[in-house]
Amino acid sequence: MRLPPSIKPARAPASNLNLVCNTWPIKLRNQWPYSARNDTIAEVAPEIVITAPVPPSPNRKGRFPKNAFAIDLEGRTITCPAENTVTIPEQQAATRPGRSQTVTFPVATCAGCALREQCVGGSKGPRHVTVATDEAFRQAERKRQAEPAWLAHYRERSRIEHVNRLLAMRGGRTSRYWGRIKTEFQLVLVSVTHNIAELGRMGVLAGSS
Repeated sequence: MRLPPSIKPARAPASNLNLVCNTWPIKLRNQWPYSARNDTIAEVAPEIVITAPVPPSPNRKGRFPKNAFAIDLEGRTITCPAENTVTIPEQQAATRPGRSQTVTFPVATCAGCALREQCVGGSKGPRHVTVATDEAFRQAERKRQAEPAWLAHYRERSRIEHVNRLLAMRGGRTSRYWGRIKTEFQLVLVSVTHNIAELGRMGVLAGSS
């Protein structure tokens, strides 16, 4: 997954990917807040498949979230759940590049809408919808992350995060030595300790001497 050109990649050293194993991973599971590094990874190793979920649209007090609105980027329109449509205005030339755009529905439209309570609550409105600079990218990713194959793949992340947490508890996050070779050896020892503890928890070592 690549980020759109409007988002600048973080300057994290991509060589950290193969710090321990001296090889490139096949797949990476990432979080959206950190995915600004995905472009850097894609430039160095484009064969890596990166899975990072798009955050859900906010839904304050049970009202209509953003994804309840049909955003047509080609036609530059937004249609609300009550079938009211507004035009996405063209941004002015002086607008800073990479800035999101807020589209506002007319006050009169929101005030007389039958679904007002579910949209703007007790107020008369108006309703605002933010169109991100990478809105097309987010729409495509939300559609893809609803697929069963994507969900099954990303579900493995919780298991991996659990293992990472246990490794950190056993001293895997802080190096006790100077130098890469000693640090890698410490990580191996922590991993062996974790594996032995897991085998004991599973009862595999029961009765062994």
